[in-house]
Amino acid sequence: MFILDASRSQPGNQVYSLWVRWHRLAGYVLSPHVFTAAESLFSTPKASAEVERPSVENVHLATSLLRQALVFQPFNQRLLAHVQRLHAVVPASPSFDLWLKALQRLRRVRPDCFTEWTALTFPMHAKESAAILKEQREGQNPAVFYIAIDELWSRGQWEAVREMFVRMMALPMAPFLAALAAWSAWNAGEKDLASRWVKASIPPSFLTHNLRAEMALEAEEKEEAYRHWYRSLQFEPQQPHLIYRYWESRKLRSLLRTWTPNQVHIVLYTYNKLEKSLATLRSLLASGIGTCSVTLLNNGSTSFSKEDLALGVRAVAQGRPVNIVHLPVNIGAPAARNWLWHLPQVKSCDYVAFLDDDVLLPKGWLDLYMESLELFPNAVAVGPRGLNPGTLPTIQYVHRFFHQVGDHKILFTPAAPMFQDLGQFTYRHPCLSVMGCCHLFHRRRWEALGIPDFDICFSPSQVDDLEHDLQIWKKGGHVVYDGRVAVTHLQDAGRAAPQSRAAWGHVWGNHMKMESKFGGEDLEEIKRRVEDADDTFYDRVRNEVQKELFGLASTEQR
Repeated sequence: MFILDASRSQPGNQVYSLWVRWHRLAGYVLSPHVFTAAESLFSTPKASAEVERPSVENVHLATSLLRQALVFQPFNQRLLAHVQRLHAVVPASPSFDLWLKALQRLRRVRPDCFTEWTALTFPMHAKESAAILKEQREGQNPAVFYIAIDELWSRGQWEAVREMFVRMMALPMAPFLAALAAWSAWNAGEKDLASRWVKASIPPSFLTHNLRAEMALEAEEKEEAYRHWYRSLQFEPQQPHLIYRYWESRKLRSLLRTWTPNQVHIVLYTYNKLEKSLATLRSLLASGIGTCSVTLLNNGSTSFSKEDLALGVRAVAQGRPVNIVHLPVNIGAPAARNWLWHLPQVKSCDYVAFLDDDVLLPKGWLDLYMESLELFPNAVAVGPRGLNPGTLPTIQYVHRFFHQVGDHKILFTPAAPMFQDLGQFTYRHPCLSVMGCCHLFHRRRWEALGIPDFDICFSPSQVDDLEHDLQIWKKGGHVVYDGRVAVTHLQDAGRAAPQSRAAWGHVWGNHMKMESKFGGEDLEEIKRRVEDADDTFYDRVRNEVQKELFGLASTEQR
């Protein structure tokens, strides 16, 4: 029987607690970061001369992280060597043991499939996709194919990824690629291809079972999904996101709304993005918002006229009321939000949703957000799982936390710890900050706590929404990440970051402004509140799930 993932912390073991938390936030820890994790977990505390070796929990966590990384990168020689050395020390599940033996057999007969990962990854970043494809068509080392796929996938280019996976699925290494190949097809919407490829994942890994669970959920076969999650946790117990996913699947959604459309006002603002704004509006009106009020603020756009915007909105809305506010000049994003927030018709509503002018919304997003605000009674804001546009959607932004804080010092965790969307972020929990392109605010909680407006010192944009989430926590409210809501952000902020010196100066200047607004003690207190809220919710989820999964384990073993 498997053991559910370890508790959030061990008394006095700060290294263990740090990596347990990081693992929970990142979904998976891959090379090269997994080596940093393993090294720190295996190191003995310098202040404790009597301690000669790392603790048992440190060794088990490090081994688990290395094993997970190997499933993602099975042809990484360095990873394989580490896992093989630890295999006799830390017990593995029978299913992982079977998988590893199959990989070792491939290593003996096809050593050319294995290579040093880091030596080949970085040069690909500078190459055009067409050049990478051309090189692989000319027949390089099979392991290099895999690294090239990883790079092309990060760019969201499904056609190129598909071509390379098709070629690799005919090679002896195919069984170890099949699960990831199937995940890529699943995310690209080619469900039949995903089904074919996942069948080739023999022996199966946790990635195999996780995808089969998602397939079962989509087919409304919950019990089958539970069985695959159980088998996945048998293969690799340390998968915190599966505990959340299992818990989420057990929460039956009510068919009756606990809110009415007249309680909600949806606002968006645009500057010089006529076609994207209309696409956003079209997506919004088709997303199941009922008769909620909608207001669009034209923030002094100069690339189109008021008449052009009005005609476009009328054509998209098809008789649906949409209020348009025209400003004579661009006042920037924070001031635009404040302007909308203080409109009389918006002030009368209990909930206010802010949208960027370049997002595509999934159906039911508002219902899901409302559920989250009801689940978390201290939540003031809730935000989405942000996806990059492309034929193969990738993660752009999920949840953020403090990495380090101090006087005039704020370092955040990455907005996108992994680019591959493998279900590891499809759940809810408290966090420091969420993506601001699709925020829903509980207005009455905001007002009760005295949370300030968005700070116009961050005009025209950048950092304003993130800093406002910090203000929510400082005032005693919570921010919630709802990964069930997948919003495509058409401005690919991750890969299309500002390039000019002036643009970078603006971004860093705003970050410095944010650092100057909070003292070190304030930041430490916010960090403590966020982590306590997140840990408390995780403990609740794990405790509820543990009973059910052990019950499922006894059923499976009969």
